[in-house]
Amino acid sequence: MQYGVDLKSYVRVKEERKNNISQKAKENYLGLLFLLVMGFLLSRVNIPVNFTIIKTIAPFGVAYMLVFNKRNNNKEIIMALTGVIAGYITLGNLSENVVIYIALSLMAMGLNYIPMKMKRVELTLIKFIVFFTFIMGYNFLILNKDIVWNLSVTSMNVVFIIPAYFLMNYSMECISEINNNHYFTSEEIISIELLLSLLIVGIGSISIFNIYVRGIFSVVVLLLFSYIVRGNNGSVIGIILGILLGVTTKNFAFAVAVYGISTLVASIFKEGGKILTILAFSVSYLIITYYGGTITKYTFYELGLGAVIFLLLPKKFINKIEVEFDEEKKQEDFNEFHFKKMKDELALRLGNFADVLTTMSVTLNTIVENEELVNKNKGEALINNLADRVCADCDFKKVCWKREMHETYTAFAELIENCEEGKARFPICLEKKCLKKATLIKVSSELVNTHILQETVKRRLGEGRKLLSDHLNNMSVTVEEIIDDFNKEVALAIDIEKIIRKELIKNNIKFRELFCYRDRSGRDNIKIAMYNCGGTQYCIKELLPIVNKALGKTMAIGEECNINPNSQCCEILIEEAPKFHVSSHVSLIAKEGEKYTGDSHSIMKNKNGQHLALLCDGMGSGSRAGAESKLTVEMMEKFSEVGFNEIIAIDTINSIMSIKFSEEEKFSTLDMQKINLYTGDIKFIKVGAVESFIKRGKNVEVIESKTLPFGVLDSPDTDILDKKLKGGEFIVTISDGILDVNKGGDLNNQWLVELLRISRAKTAKELSNEILAVAKEKAGGRAKDDMTVLVSKIYALN
Repeated sequence: MQYGVDLKSYVRVKEERKNNISQKAKENYLGLLFLLVMGFLLSRVNIPVNFTIIKTIAPFGVAYMLVFNKRNNNKEIIMALTGVIAGYITLGNLSENVVIYIALSLMAMGLNYIPMKMKRVELTLIKFIVFFTFIMGYNFLILNKDIVWNLSVTSMNVVFIIPAYFLMNYSMECISEINNNHYFTSEEIISIELLLSLLIVGIGSISIFNIYVRGIFSVVVLLLFSYIVRGNNGSVIGIILGILLGVTTKNFAFAVAVYGISTLVASIFKEGGKILTILAFSVSYLIITYYGGTITKYTFYELGLGAVIFLLLPKKFINKIEVEFDEEKKQEDFNEFHFKKMKDELALRLGNFADVLTTMSVTLNTIVENEELVNKNKGEALINNLADRVCADCDFKKVCWKREMHETYTAFAELIENCEEGKARFPICLEKKCLKKATLIKVSSELVNTHILQETVKRRLGEGRKLLSDHLNNMSVTVEEIIDDFNKEVALAIDIEKIIRKELIKNNIKFRELFCYRDRSGRDNIKIAMYNCGGTQYCIKELLPIVNKALGKTMAIGEECNINPNSQCCEILIEEAPKFHVSSHVSLIAKEGEKYTGDSHSIMKNKNGQHLALLCDGMGSGSRAGAESKLTVEMMEKFSEVGFNEIIAIDTINSIMSIKFSEEEKFSTLDMQKINLYTGDIKFIKVGAVESFIKRGKNVEVIESKTLPFGVLDSPDTDILDKKLKGGEFIVTISDGILDVNKGGDLNNQWLVELLRISRAKTAKELSNEILAVAKEKAGGRAKDDMTVLVSKIYALN
């Protein structure tokens, strides 16, 4: 690391990561505390039955422990069990079966660790059988009860625990849906209200200065639900709470009337705001308690404290609860979430497009810089041209350009320099021996004038290129036009998202975010943000099988895991698995005497599920030809990554390549294949390239093209041909050096067609190496031009 480098960004990222970890730990502690309190309150719900054989029953603590299974971690189970045991202990003499309930709670936890593999239903059935056996044994051996009494009490306890378990299980599943963008049905809302009512009842008769804590919490909860829940579901909690309190206080009708009617009236006036909701509830509550003869000064205290607490509840908290239980609010929140995700996707696409524009701008600047390389040879070209035009038929040519070549060359260079500077001075050495002084002066003046004119035009072209480069660079910032196309290409897949979300929760797969959409080809794409698994490939081993089963189709991980530096979450893309796989290989050698090849190639897969193979042949050989072909490949890669139409890409590249400084600059060709991995369709795109070949067993199809390279014409000369591929077929792409093996320069492909027919190569690598070896052998063991072979083999996956 460089000394003195600024570490502020590193420190900031480290601090943010610590904050995320501490926030996650805080959420875990709050969750454990919630399980503890819930277990404590539920176990305290003691319902009087007033039968001869049994007076009270408290089944909810045991039922609560039955909900937990192996999917829950040990901390959660222990915290829940601790709360349940503490709750049963505080019941004391209120329930004659406290010892039995504590023992059953311990059994419910212990039976989760049975080593046998059983389904959840089977394990639950075994638990009830064990419960029945234990209660029978306890009453018979410890309490010495007779068989009839024992059987009756045991059956009654188990019968009460069974519905309590199903109630707890359903309610807990509903609670787990909170913060998961789940749309709660009326039944689910009622089950949550029932569980909440049981928690309030579990507070019991705890009082402070004769003010019941249960009464205060009842008012707060009833006001909250009547204010945030739409329709009748808001008033149902009042009836439920009234029923449960009426059963425990033995004042059934009055409790139902007070809480049910008050909540119903409050829910009617909720549109008027919190104050009007409180007034409506309070008036109804006081009127009913007054006529019921139970109103006291403590009634006003409980009602007033509850109303104050409701008023002090943060708006953010109320909005969060409202979003969970109000379908319209949740839909708005859901749409906002997806809108944000769409904006993120759009920003990514716009960023890619900006990269393309930047690449084009850099390419133009690179071409401008090439002028310096051309200028080095201009002086020599002028001298040679002047000598050819004046000295070609001179009798003293051999003397001047062989015996005195250095002196003559220097004199010609001085003459051209004098003409450029406007000086009439003639070199002294030429004055003594040149027989064509007048002609030499005239021709040199003409050449210099022509050169100056050409340089002016070239300078203007350079300025035009620079101007175009600047414009492209500015366009990279202003690419809003792509928004319209993007909106047409991507559609939300809410139906898929609901299915995936439900299955992930069902299988206890924890995730932060889920976003599903369909691309322009109608294929499903799923983006999931999960906690970082640390490289254990959790997404492949656990997540992917669940998604495949839920959708009934084969999906695949589309890209490598991307760790979000802000949330430290792993962002995974799951897309429909392609039906084909393509394996490609390139074999090449440079022209004899050249260190670098003038051919360039690329093999890639774009985001639209297409396999791309590109081969560009720079006209000529060596590094300069290679630079031209490399620029073409790089620009095509950028366009393809963004998903641009190939015609637009080719037209843009042609416009850039057609701006040449001199005739010495090289052109380049393009031979490109786009293979759709989902359909097997292939598109051949050729600009100045030689033919390609499709090998189907012993049959060979030739893909011919008679087009001109980039930059020759103002509009690109392009051939596009569509074909259909099957598994086992080969695609062979070559540069013209492979066919240039005959002495006469005839690019005959018959030998290659025959080779493909008889070849028994099994892989793309074997076939490409075989073609290159035969081509070199036919050329006499030496490459007259750059030789490149790109072979792709198609594999059918299903």
